[in-house]
Amino acid sequence: MAATNNVTISGTLYDPDRELTVTIRAEGSTGGLLSTSKRAGISRTTLSVPDGGTLDTLAVGTDHYLKVDKAWLDAMDAPRDSSLRRRTGAWVQVPFDNSPIDAYRPQTLLQQTFYGKSLTPYDAKQSPASFDRLDGRETYRVAIRKADASAAGERILWVSTEPGKPAPIRLSYGEGEQRSVLKYTHWGSSREDWSRPKKVASLDGLSADF
Repeated sequence: MAATNNVTISGTLYDPDRELTVTIRAEGSTGGLLSTSKRAGISRTTLSVPDGGTLDTLAVGTDHYLKVDKAWLDAMDAPRDSSLRRRTGAWVQVPFDNSPIDAYRPQTLLQQTFYGKSLTPYDAKQSPASFDRLDGRETYRVAIRKADASAAGERILWVSTEPGKPAPIRLSYGEGEQRSVLKYTHWGSSREDWSRPKKVASLDGLSADF
């Protein structure tokens, strides 16, 4: 899996800070699942919120671009003086350092949600695994959690049983309306041929909170 180059991730993410669920589709470079490099690859992500707000992102190496509408900025409580409010509906280039799109790239999503936070190799080895069925398909079911913690907060990962290709299929965590579910498809075959947007304005000093 460390040699995997790309993937498509789709599903829903619950945002506890704003108490809303975001729909997401991200495809492109994983940077290698074990890589810590932030510079690798090309990826595209689209996020939307229930009231219709949308964020589109594009990463081409260290060049990061985004496009938002007013409904997204309102849902995310973006400051009234945010420079993005004067450029809704248009592509803008944002700084690579502390990039507001970094959290939504496939490789970042994998690092944050597959490995979990503060998960050690010992924790991973102690996470119980069993055979299960998902959508009528036989899979491995792994409960990812800290070895010294209770079942609360665990992440359930379903993995393919296909010989030689133990790729993640689905990840879920949280309960009820606060549940997040991500599906992984097209391992090694996502597109990576996007062109940079044309007529792009450059924004300096834009933080992850817009």
